[in-house]
Amino acid sequence: DSPLDFIDPPKPKRKEITTISTSEFKKYLQAVRGLDIEPGILSMLYMGLRRSEACARKWSDIDFDTAIMKIDTSCRLLPGGGIEIGSTKTEKSTRIVVIPAPCLARLREIKKINTDEWMCESEGHAMRPDVFSKKWRSALTKAGLERIQVKNLRHSCGTMLIREMGASIADVAELLGHSTTRITESFYLQQSTESKKRVAKLWDKME
Repeated sequence: DSPLDFIDPPKPKRKEITTISTSEFKKYLQAVRGLDIEPGILSMLYMGLRRSEACARKWSDIDFDTAIMKIDTSCRLLPGGGIEIGSTKTEKSTRIVVIPAPCLARLREIKKINTDEWMCESEGHAMRPDVFSKKWRSALTKAGLERIQVKNLRHSCGTMLIREMGASIADVAELLGHSTTRITESFYLQQSTESKKRVAKLWDKME
């Protein structure tokens, strides 16, 4: 036996994910206001959709009377640059979500302008995920905001809801379409300056 067999290998250090906080939320929404990617950004930040789910949505997925969005498809980039609209990532990912009132109101406004399109590149085809990300980066650069990866908007949603708004892990796991709450705990409990300030503020009661 090798002496190394008795030594535990070092655990890989998880890279901290950069997310948007509630204090920055409106700035990032303003950066995409009026752009063709706005519906997708709204759905990721308010409801935690995956990029692939945001790109695959259609206006017919939304019931504006009940504020419900149906998520049952996702958009996958194919070798060669094409796209495929298929099933969601997992069985649990197929779900319905309740659209928050501010998001619903803005989506209603957008639909009045783009009655036939959710997010399209040309000839009614769904926007490719890589194009969606490129347009997001361009919007942030123009607005002078920190470059946060578009996939981290889903992380931002979960983090804000749990750490800053007090939502339960179980409720957020269901919103995000996770198979277990363990996934939510592992990836969406990112540290935030706001939560650290709240904890530090608790000591003020001792004065």
